[in-house]
Amino acid sequence: MYKKVTIKLNDALFNAAVLGFIRVLDHCNVEYVVDGNCVTINSEVLDNFHKYYFQALIKAYRRDCSFYKMLKQFEHYSENVQDETDELKNFFDYAFKNLESASYKSGYEIVNGRGNSFSFADEVKIAKKEKSVQTKLSKLSVIFSNMREHKEVFLLKNIMYTKINKYWQNKAFLNKGNNKKEIEECFETWISTGLRELIKDGYTNPKTGVHCSQCGELFKTGQMESMAWLLDVGVDTSRKVSNYWNFKSDTNICPICTMIYTCLPLGFTIMGSEGIFINANYGIDALKKFNGTLESKLDTAEQAERAGADSDESKNIGGTLYYSVLNNFMEIVQNTNAEYSIDNVQVIRRIEDGYSYNVLSKNVLSILREHSYQLSKLVKASAKVSKLDWVNLYKETLEAIWQGRNMYAFLYKVIKQYISEGNYRLPATALMNMLIVQKAIQYQGKGGKPVKDGILYVARAAGADLREAIGKSRNTSELDNKIKSVSYNLINSLRTVNKQNFIDILVRQYIGLGMPTPEILVKFLSEDDELFLSLGYAFVLGLNTDKKQINEEKAGGEKS
Repeated sequence: MYKKVTIKLNDALFNAAVLGFIRVLDHCNVEYVVDGNCVTINSEVLDNFHKYYFQALIKAYRRDCSFYKMLKQFEHYSENVQDETDELKNFFDYAFKNLESASYKSGYEIVNGRGNSFSFADEVKIAKKEKSVQTKLSKLSVIFSNMREHKEVFLLKNIMYTKINKYWQNKAFLNKGNNKKEIEECFETWISTGLRELIKDGYTNPKTGVHCSQCGELFKTGQMESMAWLLDVGVDTSRKVSNYWNFKSDTNICPICTMIYTCLPLGFTIMGSEGIFINANYGIDALKKFNGTLESKLDTAEQAERAGADSDESKNIGGTLYYSVLNNFMEIVQNTNAEYSIDNVQVIRRIEDGYSYNVLSKNVLSILREHSYQLSKLVKASAKVSKLDWVNLYKETLEAIWQGRNMYAFLYKVIKQYISEGNYRLPATALMNMLIVQKAIQYQGKGGKPVKDGILYVARAAGADLREAIGKSRNTSELDNKIKSVSYNLINSLRTVNKQNFIDILVRQYIGLGMPTPEILVKFLSEDDELFLSLGYAFVLGLNTDKKQINEEKAGGEKS
């Protein structure tokens, strides 16, 4: 007779892990019962959890694995044999870089340990040295054929080092001493040993022992696990015994909660190296609803697969991930207002240097809802902020919304960088959308009625008109130099919030061209500093945008 095991929601990261656990169960069609903040399972699940775990991981992330991508690309090129084009050369470089990596080499040893005598490493070296494209593809065909027979090894190796190790490390297959051992066996030894003792007939919790810091149940000291293996969460108590813990650690967790925490990578929606989780702490059903399904993870992986390492899309992977999760959240919010009182919902991001916590307050939700159009236009837009660095504009705008800060310093940096280099197109339309959102941020929670978006477009149009007038008597090179010179002086006036200097620069241009000054210039002096900056940057963006481009945007349905 199997016992019932109940797991209850707790803090944000544990909730993400619980969601990951439920996704494992859903994928393997394992029955469970949800009651508010609790999920109940038969303890039989614990005995087979290690099998379910790897099945769910492979389903969720296989399309984002280098092994999967190599096979897909190889199928394409093997069916279209040709001379070594740049595209084919890039594939060979990508394939051999992966095949010669340490993670693949440890995978070869696991496969050889199963009785497969194929010498992977040697055959890879031989294939790499081949000069003939057809011979190289032929040898790769043999290598991939042998790898396909044990594809789960190479898929899991990819998932271990690109997904799982962002959340936990130094245990089971992520222990350096186990990197050449069977992956599933290492995990089963670590996780299942403690679980099986709990599901034995007649097992009862001890009367004395240590309380689990998550579920609060009492367990034997030997059954407990330190949380040091959880990245950016646990502290290694073995190194901080006396002065830090006073010999009494209160962050140990039981085998069941340890099992739950291993599911953290499945609770977050991950694209590339970033993950996101919405802690809609209204119950397990709400967590599932607001974070999508395991299938939604496949969609994000497909987007990552389509983006090459140096492609424009790859610069915006984080923005695409952010948008897909938050857009799903906003759609559900609009349909469930009666069911949930949406306010102060945590959004947790896993980024390179740790976890980032933000709150979806009513003010933030209002901006996201009212400016969904502008935000959608920023998802795949990026801007150059230094010689080598690009920033996704959707992510930058969201950070400003979370923090309630303005984006003028960022706009200054982007425009100045463009003026310095000038060999690429300034994303003026996307930056205008940022300005529209910025205007909402500056008025949010301050009271008063914000001015309409149209005034910013009037300012941009005035800038574009001035550009057109300057260009009438100049060739392209002279026009570019003149526009950069004027723009540089204008953004420096904006940086110091010097309204008079900004107006003086423009008046000199209009007088020199024999043009009347537009009415919008009066607004630069009469409005508050925040609106002056918004209008000023809109004008500069217009000055750096061809009027034809603006007309094309209007014809294409851009809001203005």
